[in-house]
Amino acid sequence: MVKYIWASAIVLCIAVSCKKTEPSATITTPTTPKIDTSLYLTLKHIFGNQPLQFNTNYLIAGNILTQDTIQINIFKYYLTNIALQRTDSSWLSLDESYFLVDHALPQSMKIKLQAPAGTYTSLRFLIGVDSARNVSGVQDGALDPVLGMFWTWVSGYIQAKLEGKVINRPKPDIAFIHHVGGFSGPFNPLQWVRLNFTEPVEYNSKASKNITIAADVGKWFNGSQAISPVQYQVIMDPGPECKMISENYRYMFSFVSAE
Repeated sequence: MVKYIWASAIVLCIAVSCKKTEPSATITTPTTPKIDTSLYLTLKHIFGNQPLQFNTNYLIAGNILTQDTIQINIFKYYLTNIALQRTDSSWLSLDESYFLVDHALPQSMKIKLQAPAGTYTSLRFLIGVDSARNVSGVQDGALDPVLGMFWTWVSGYIQAKLEGKVINRPKPDIAFIHHVGGFSGPFNPLQWVRLNFTEPVEYNSKASKNITIAADVGKWFNGSQAISPVQYQVIMDPGPECKMISENYRYMFSFVSAE
Protein backbone atom coordinates (compact mmCIF):
# COMPACT_ATOMS: atom_id res chain seq x y z
CA MET A 1 0.00 0.00 0.00
CA VAL A 2 2.81 2.40 0.93
CA LYS A 3 4.62 1.55 -2.29
CA TYR A 4 1.45 2.32 -4.24
CA ILE A 5 1.09 5.71 -2.60
CA TRP A 6 4.73 6.64 -3.32
CA ALA A 7 4.42 5.53 -6.94
CA SER A 8 1.30 7.64 -7.41
CA ALA A 9 3.05 10.65 -5.89
CA ILE A 10 5.99 10.28 -8.26
CA VAL A 11 3.68 10.05 -11.31
CA LEU A 12 1.80 13.16 -10.14
CA CYS A 13 5.06 15.15 -9.72
CA ILE A 14 6.23 14.15 -13.18
CA ALA A 15 2.88 15.16 -14.70
CA VAL A 16 2.97 18.53 -13.00
CA SER A 17 6.58 19.24 -14.00
CA CYS A 18 5.92 18.33 -17.62
CA LYS A 19 2.82 20.52 -17.92
CA LYS A 20 3.39 23.34 -20.43
CA THR A 21 3.39 26.76 -18.81
CA GLU A 22 1.61 29.43 -20.85
CA PRO A 23 3.60 32.69 -21.07
CA SER A 24 1.96 35.66 -19.47
CA ALA A 25 0.41 38.07 -21.93
CA THR A 26 2.43 41.29 -22.59
CA ILE A 27 0.35 44.41 -23.07
CA THR A 28 1.96 46.86 -25.51
CA THR A 29 0.75 50.41 -25.54
CA PRO A 30 0.93 51.95 -29.03
CA THR A 31 3.30 54.93 -29.17
CA THR A 32 2.32 58.11 -30.93
CA PRO A 33 5.03 59.33 -33.37
CA LYS A 34 6.61 62.53 -32.15
CA ILE A 35 5.65 65.46 -34.32
CA ASP A 36 8.33 67.98 -35.19
CA THR A 37 6.95 71.40 -34.30
CA SER A 38 10.14 73.43 -34.77
CA LEU A 39 10.74 76.55 -36.80
CA TYR A 40 13.65 76.20 -39.21
CA LEU A 41 15.69 78.57 -41.32
CA THR A 42 17.17 76.82 -44.36
CA LEU A 43 19.95 78.32 -46.51
CA LYS A 44 20.10 77.54 -50.21
CA HIS A 45 23.46 78.43 -51.78
CA ILE A 46 23.49 79.33 -55.46
CA PHE A 47 25.68 81.08 -58.00
CA GLY A 48 23.46 83.11 -60.29
CA ASN A 49 20.68 80.70 -61.20
CA GLN A 50 22.70 77.53 -60.56
CA PRO A 51 23.14 75.50 -57.36
CA LEU A 52 26.53 76.14 -55.79
CA GLN A 53 28.93 73.23 -56.07
CA PHE A 54 32.59 73.24 -55.17
CA ASN A 55 35.18 72.96 -57.97
CA THR A 56 32.62 73.86 -60.64
CA ASN A 57 33.10 76.61 -63.20
CA TYR A 58 31.02 79.78 -62.81
CA LEU A 59 31.16 82.95 -64.88
CA ILE A 60 31.01 86.18 -62.88
CA ALA A 61 28.07 87.73 -64.70
CA GLY A 62 27.79 91.48 -65.09
CA ASN A 63 31.40 92.13 -64.08
CA ILE A 64 32.54 94.88 -66.42
CA LEU A 65 36.16 94.56 -65.27
CA THR A 66 36.73 91.06 -66.54
CA GLN A 67 34.88 88.01 -67.68
CA ASP A 68 36.36 85.84 -64.97
CA THR A 69 35.42 82.19 -64.71
CA ILE A 70 35.99 80.93 -61.19
CA GLN A 71 35.82 77.83 -59.05
CA ILE A 72 34.99 77.94 -55.34
CA ASN A 73 36.30 75.50 -52.75
CA ILE A 74 35.54 77.25 -49.44
CA PHE A 75 32.44 79.27 -48.51
CA LYS A 76 31.62 80.10 -44.87
CA TYR A 77 29.94 82.94 -43.04
CA TYR A 78 28.48 83.82 -39.66
CA LEU A 79 24.74 84.39 -39.46
CA THR A 80 23.86 85.91 -36.08
CA ASN A 81 21.50 88.13 -34.08
CA ILE A 82 18.41 86.72 -35.77
CA ALA A 83 15.10 88.51 -35.21
CA LEU A 84 11.55 88.04 -36.49
CA GLN A 85 9.12 90.88 -37.05
CA ARG A 86 5.57 90.48 -35.72
CA THR A 87 2.45 91.75 -37.46
CA ASP A 88 2.39 94.80 -35.17
CA SER A 89 5.86 95.75 -36.55
CA SER A 90 7.66 94.92 -33.29
CA TRP A 91 10.76 92.73 -33.42
CA LEU A 92 11.39 89.49 -31.53
CA SER A 93 15.12 88.96 -31.03
CA LEU A 94 16.14 85.32 -30.69
CA ASP A 95 18.60 84.77 -27.86
CA GLU A 96 21.97 83.14 -28.54
CA SER A 97 21.42 83.03 -32.29
CA TYR A 98 25.01 82.58 -33.44
CA PHE A 99 25.49 80.17 -36.32
CA LEU A 100 28.39 79.32 -38.63
CA VAL A 101 27.12 78.34 -42.08
CA ASP A 102 29.59 76.21 -44.01
CA HIS A 103 28.78 75.01 -47.53
CA ALA A 104 30.97 71.94 -46.90
CA LEU A 105 28.62 70.92 -44.05
CA PRO A 106 25.03 70.61 -45.31
CA GLN A 107 23.72 70.22 -41.76
CA SER A 108 24.91 73.75 -40.96
CA MET A 109 22.58 75.11 -43.63
CA LYS A 110 19.43 74.15 -41.71
CA ILE A 111 19.12 76.23 -38.55
CA LYS A 112 16.64 75.43 -35.79
CA LEU A 113 15.23 78.66 -34.38
CA GLN A 114 14.07 78.95 -30.79
CA ALA A 115 10.99 81.02 -31.50
CA PRO A 116 7.52 81.04 -29.90
CA ALA A 117 4.32 80.51 -31.86
CA GLY A 118 3.18 83.59 -33.72
CA THR A 119 2.71 85.30 -37.05
CA TYR A 120 5.77 86.92 -38.59
CA THR A 121 6.25 89.18 -41.58
CA SER A 122 10.03 89.69 -41.85
CA LEU A 123 13.39 88.24 -40.91
CA ARG A 124 16.47 90.17 -39.85
CA PHE A 125 20.02 88.98 -39.18
CA LEU A 126 23.64 90.10 -39.03
CA ILE A 127 26.30 88.74 -41.37
CA GLY A 128 29.17 88.34 -38.95
CA VAL A 129 29.87 88.36 -35.23
CA ASP A 130 28.93 91.51 -33.32
CA SER A 131 31.51 93.64 -31.55
CA ALA A 132 30.48 92.44 -28.07
CA ARG A 133 31.32 88.82 -28.88
CA ASN A 134 34.54 89.84 -30.64
CA VAL A 135 35.93 91.19 -27.38
CA SER A 136 34.51 88.51 -25.04
CA GLY A 137 37.51 86.19 -25.06
CA VAL A 138 37.63 82.53 -26.06
CA GLN A 139 34.17 81.09 -26.69
CA ASP A 140 32.67 77.75 -27.67
CA GLY A 141 30.03 76.36 -29.98
CA ALA A 142 29.79 78.13 -33.33
CA LEU A 143 32.21 80.78 -32.01
CA ASP A 144 34.97 78.34 -31.09
CA PRO A 145 38.27 79.52 -32.66
CA VAL A 146 39.12 75.94 -33.66
CA LEU A 147 36.56 76.25 -36.46
CA GLY A 148 39.02 78.37 -38.42
CA MET A 149 37.05 81.62 -38.37
CA PHE A 150 39.18 83.59 -35.93
CA TRP A 151 42.26 85.66 -36.68
CA THR A 152 45.21 85.05 -34.40
CA TRP A 153 47.36 87.92 -35.66
CA VAL A 154 44.46 90.42 -35.55
CA SER A 155 42.05 89.83 -32.68
CA GLY A 156 38.59 89.16 -33.98
CA TYR A 157 36.40 86.87 -36.05
CA ILE A 158 36.44 86.29 -39.77
CA GLN A 159 32.89 87.29 -40.61
CA ALA A 160 32.80 85.58 -44.01
CA LYS A 161 35.25 83.53 -46.04
CA LEU A 162 35.45 82.70 -49.73
CA GLU A 163 38.32 80.87 -51.41
CA GLY A 164 38.79 79.50 -54.90
CA LYS A 165 40.61 80.09 -58.15
CA VAL A 166 40.19 81.95 -61.41
CA ILE A 167 40.21 79.73 -64.49
CA ASN A 168 41.97 81.78 -67.18
CA ARG A 169 42.95 79.11 -69.63
CA PRO A 170 45.41 78.77 -71.30
CA LYS A 171 47.03 80.96 -68.65
CA PRO A 172 47.80 79.42 -65.24
CA ASP A 173 44.97 79.44 -62.71
CA ILE A 174 45.04 82.23 -60.12
CA ALA A 175 44.05 81.43 -56.54
CA PHE A 176 42.09 83.96 -54.50
CA ILE A 177 41.55 84.11 -50.73
CA HIS A 178 38.98 86.50 -49.29
CA HIS A 179 38.72 86.55 -45.48
CA VAL A 180 36.48 89.42 -44.43
CA GLY A 181 37.01 90.55 -40.85
CA GLY A 182 36.91 93.48 -38.47
CA PHE A 183 34.13 94.82 -36.27
CA SER A 184 34.75 98.52 -35.64
CA GLY A 185 36.06 101.74 -37.14
CA PRO A 186 35.49 103.22 -40.59
CA PHE A 187 35.93 99.86 -42.31
CA ASN A 188 33.54 97.86 -40.12
CA PRO A 189 32.24 95.08 -42.42
CA LEU A 190 29.31 93.95 -40.24
CA GLN A 191 26.19 94.00 -42.39
CA TRP A 192 22.53 93.80 -41.43
CA VAL A 193 20.09 92.05 -43.76
CA ARG A 194 16.31 92.31 -43.65
CA LEU A 195 14.08 90.07 -45.76
CA ASN A 196 10.34 90.58 -46.09
CA PHE A 197 8.16 87.52 -46.52
CA THR A 198 5.79 87.48 -49.49
CA GLU A 199 2.96 86.85 -47.01
CA PRO A 200 2.79 86.51 -43.21
CA VAL A 201 4.28 83.29 -41.87
CA GLU A 202 2.05 81.62 -39.28
CA TYR A 203 3.92 79.35 -36.92
CA ASN A 204 2.32 77.32 -34.12
CA SER A 205 3.04 74.26 -31.97
CA LYS A 206 1.09 71.84 -34.20
CA ALA A 207 3.55 71.42 -37.06
CA SER A 208 7.01 72.43 -38.20
CA LYS A 209 7.59 75.45 -40.42
CA ASN A 210 10.54 75.98 -42.73
CA ILE A 211 11.68 79.38 -43.98
CA THR A 212 14.01 79.07 -46.97
CA ILE A 213 16.33 81.86 -48.09
CA ALA A 214 18.85 81.84 -50.93
CA ALA A 215 22.43 83.11 -50.82
CA ASP A 216 23.81 83.98 -54.27
CA VAL A 217 27.60 83.79 -54.01
CA GLY A 218 27.94 85.62 -57.32
CA LYS A 219 26.92 88.81 -55.50
CA TRP A 220 30.25 88.63 -53.65
CA PHE A 221 31.76 90.15 -56.81
CA ASN A 222 29.00 92.45 -58.03
CA GLY A 223 26.43 93.08 -55.30
CA SER A 224 26.92 96.85 -55.26
CA GLN A 225 30.12 97.29 -57.26
CA ALA A 226 32.08 95.07 -59.62
CA ILE A 227 35.35 93.65 -58.35
CA SER A 228 37.66 91.07 -59.87
CA PRO A 229 39.25 88.21 -57.91
CA VAL A 230 42.31 88.75 -60.09
CA GLN A 231 42.57 92.34 -58.87
CA TYR A 232 41.94 91.32 -55.24
CA GLN A 233 43.68 87.99 -54.88
CA VAL A 234 44.44 87.97 -51.15
CA ILE A 235 42.41 89.79 -48.49
CA MET A 236 43.26 88.72 -44.94
CA ASP A 237 43.27 91.92 -42.86
CA PRO A 238 40.61 94.42 -41.80
CA GLY A 239 40.47 97.40 -44.12
CA PRO A 240 38.77 99.01 -47.09
CA GLU A 241 38.81 95.81 -49.15
CA CYS A 242 36.88 93.92 -46.48
CA LYS A 243 34.38 96.76 -46.25
CA MET A 244 33.93 96.79 -50.02
CA ILE A 245 33.31 93.06 -50.27
CA SER A 246 30.87 93.12 -47.34
CA GLU A 247 28.85 95.79 -49.11
CA ASN A 248 28.63 93.38 -52.01
CA TYR A 249 27.70 90.20 -50.19
CA ARG A 250 24.98 91.85 -48.11
CA TYR A 251 22.94 91.57 -51.33
CA MET A 252 23.43 87.79 -51.51
CA PHE A 253 20.28 86.94 -49.61
CA SER A 254 16.70 86.68 -50.80
CA PHE A 255 13.52 85.11 -49.46
CA VAL A 256 12.43 81.94 -51.26
CA SER A 257 9.52 80.33 -49.42
CA ALA A 258 7.89 79.42 -46.12
CA GLU A 259 6.15 76.08 -45.84
